[in-house]
Amino acid sequence: MEPAVKPIFARTTKEPFETWELGAIRLDTWIPRPGREPFRPWVVLCRRAEMRGVVTSQPGEGDSLAELAREALTQAAAQWKSRPARVAVADAELAGILEPLLAGTGATVELNPDLPDVDFGDVRQHLTRPVAAVRPEADLHHANRIHGHE
Repeated sequence: MEPAVKPIFARTTKEPFETWELGAIRLDTWIPRPGREPFRPWVVLCRRAEMRGVVTSQPGEGDSLAELAREALTQAAAQWKSRPARVAVADAELAGILEPLLAGTGATVELNPDLPDVDFGDVRQHLTRPVAAVRPEADLHHANRIHGHE
């Protein structure tokens, strides 16, 4: 028997009306991994379009964008005690990831390539500070040494 998947949005008595904007960014930092090459993590950010508020997922690898999107949406719903009527994205790949995640929730995915680049600059800068990482050139030097390319 498979474990039950926890719903993204808790049932609320409020009718959803908000538009949330979701974006995935790659951080400008490298994270070392024991016995493996370092990687640049991705973070999914969720922003309320009509009100203030930004929620981020934990940093993760690119192949885990669906999990990162689920995490950001779940955290946003819990923090804002709300759920969206729409989730707007500028990227078709992210829209494709969101559609099965949001199926049955009543929230629609809106692909809007003209969506202004969500100004996550301040958030990106904030996120790169606490991540324990090393300089990319140090990572590359380390990776080259491991693979005998020094």
